[in-house]
Amino acid sequence: MDLNINGENLKNFFKWSNVREGFFDFLGRWAKLLLLLLAVAGTAYCVYLWYIFIYNPGWSDVQKQHYIQTKGQGVVFDQAKFNALVTVAKNRDVAEKQALTNVLDIFRLKSLIVPPGASDSSTTPAANPPANSATTSDSSAAPVAKSPASSPPVVASPSGN
Repeated sequence: MDLNINGENLKNFFKWSNVREGFFDFLGRWAKLLLLLLAVAGTAYCVYLWYIFIYNPGWSDVQKQHYIQTKGQGVVFDQAKFNALVTVAKNRDVAEKQALTNVLDIFRLKSLIVPPGASDSSTTPAANPPANSATTSDSSAAPVAKSPASSPPVVASPSGN
């Protein structure tokens, strides 16, 4: 028996480009059937899982007895913990409604500017520095240089430079 095998045909048969071309040709011809089989297999698997979890839960007798015993019991309500939580909530509500005190004025730049012609004692201490010193006794306020009434207000830097 003589087998007539041509080595050149085998080389062409096992070339990567031919294998890839053949695979995609197969997919192109049978794509609809493969997608249908994949959908049927997925549906069958979902039905199987549904059956297992709904109709055949697989509980042992001990688990069933434990479930039956605990089914009738309700939630244990701890009145003392509930009252403590209500008290905490009320305290927070009261604390929120109280007026804020000792809040740092982040807009104090307004008080550092000396309006022209303002010389009454109702202004802030930074507005009326002592005559012999460029700084005030209040370390939080920056020194302000006095300006004539015709020029705009002058504000010194907070560092004193």
